[in-house]
Amino acid sequence: MSQQVPERTSLRDHLSSAHEKWREHSRFRRLSKKKKIIVGMLVFLVFLLFLLSATLNRYNGYNILLLDRYVSFDMPEEDTLTAKEWKKLVKSAEVSKYPEAQLKREEKYITSQYHKRIKEYGLTYKEYLKESDLTESEFQAQVEKLAKENVKEKLILHSISREKKIYVSSEEMKAAKQQMMKDRGATSEADYKKIAGETLDEHAEEIDLESKLLYGKIVKN
Repeated sequence: MSQQVPERTSLRDHLSSAHEKWREHSRFRRLSKKKKIIVGMLVFLVFLLFLLSATLNRYNGYNILLLDRYVSFDMPEEDTLTAKEWKKLVKSAEVSKYPEAQLKREEKYITSQYHKRIKEYGLTYKEYLKESDLTESEFQAQVEKLAKENVKEKLILHSISREKKIYVSSEEMKAAKQQMMKDRGATSEADYKKIAGETLDEHAEEIDLESKLLYGKIVKN
């Protein structure tokens, strides 16, 4: 039995009627104007947080920072620097404040690398501290110092990137990830995860692959 298709006018009337019923029974319609504004603002805030999260995951947040609030240095005239010039620039730069999210990210990465190396040497964390003649607070201070050095360099690096309009393209990121797979002897991303114990994207984020590639574009040996 074939299904009848309603005529255009009756279909329009049907949709119009359904829309009116939705408007009459909609909870949103029954809200006061003030509450509608609040709901709208909350929805907008959630959307902004989603965009911020996506940005932080992709770029580690440096691209949305007001970088000159955190670091000051003499911007080089040339687009590229030698390793010696880079070290001199980093040494002379001054950091007024370390961005919290980036600092925590670096501390987490450095700590994880320490623990990986400690495990490779067949030691526990406490045994490592004892062998290194370090207290836990001294170890944490060491991690924080290294993290601040990393963040300082990245603040400078991304400042130069923004000023000189030097960026890492998605194609360059993809090629670098393919090289990471090749270096591990992996033939696919699933294979890489089995070998490395983490996904390709997770490792790229962990090591801040974008900043590494950016450094290679700006600092020439």
